[in-house]
Amino acid sequence: MKKLLFILVILALSASLNAQKDTTTLSFGKSKVLIISDKTDTSSKTIIVNDSIDNKQTKHKKKFNGRWGGIEIGLNGYLTNDNSFSLPNQFDYLELNQVKSINFNINLFEWNIGLYKNYIGIVSGLGWGFNNYQFDKNIHLNMDTTYLDYTTDNANKYKKNKLVISNLRVPFMFEFHIPVNDHKDKIYLSAGMIGSLRIGSHIKQIYFVDGDRQFNKEYHSFYLNPFAYSAQARIGFNKLGFYFEYQFSELFKKDKGPSLHPWAAGLSFCF
Repeated sequence: MKKLLFILVILALSASLNAQKDTTTLSFGKSKVLIISDKTDTSSKTIIVNDSIDNKQTKHKKKFNGRWGGIEIGLNGYLTNDNSFSLPNQFDYLELNQVKSINFNINLFEWNIGLYKNYIGIVSGLGWGFNNYQFDKNIHLNMDTTYLDYTTDNANKYKKNKLVISNLRVPFMFEFHIPVNDHKDKIYLSAGMIGSLRIGSHIKQIYFVDGDRQFNKEYHSFYLNPFAYSAQARIGFNKLGFYFEYQFSELFKKDKGPSLHPWAAGLSFCF
């Protein structure tokens, strides 16, 4: 009704327009009215009403957004070259209390390259990782020899005895997004490699002497490899997922310790 009244008003106004081959454009909200008049024929006027919405602003294209940035928490351990959880007798001093061997990663920076719309892309970034290997036996790692060695502490019972390794992590992952629920949610699949640089390592021990709590922390390299490379796979829904990681490089330097390959698995919470 308002549009009809508006057109009638325009018709009344256009009667006073005498410009030859003149075009007058009037806007009313999202509607446009073009009045084309001819001086030679004042009774001839063409009126064009355009109700289309002016789409000067293009639709925002959704960019590919990976699932690296966030927090990961789970368990970690190591396997032998035969992919066995059981260690040889000569290395059983490194057996773990698996439930208390915790992996924690915080991935603060993320970079994405979209390959196909917002469904497929490459993900990289930078993270900070912590591996806690809680020993099951009352041992103390030694650095006094040319090979990783240990002594058994028969005087004290350790409440906590673990090797802690911190590292910087850089991923190179391929990621796929599967839209569900009318594109409101996403299932994501990701796989690739992670390179890491060890920036710290120490043992942490807590025990009691005559009821008094004792604390010991020693910083050493423990013949650990300074560089490592791992494969990681992820699957998740929106911002919650699962991850599994296997380190191809050995935990210790060649001929300096047992041949062990770390692994980690747990939950990921994306930012």
